[in-house]
Amino acid sequence: MPADAFWNGGLDGGVFVRVRQKARKPRPVYDVTIYNEYTGEVWFQGPMTLSAPGELEARVLGDAAFFNGWDGERLFLRDGRFLAPL
Repeated sequence: MPADAFWNGGLDGGVFVRVRQKARKPRPVYDVTIYNEYTGEVWFQGPMTLSAPGELEARVLGDAAFFNGWDGERLFLRDGRFLAPL
């Protein structure tokens, strides 16, 4: 598991997440990898975009406090937006 992956979840479990900015134009795209919390197996890897206009600030990309869960398809943010596969 990469050193810049952070744990995201709750009492019932979670995943490790790594988010990096891939492109800014014409719209922000993020390279996201989701890892199994026990085995480190990659459950998802690929480009994702925000559900609403805007861009994630670089400082929050590795900040676990900004993320609110993974449902197997989308990575939710605490501000109500989410990242979804392209």
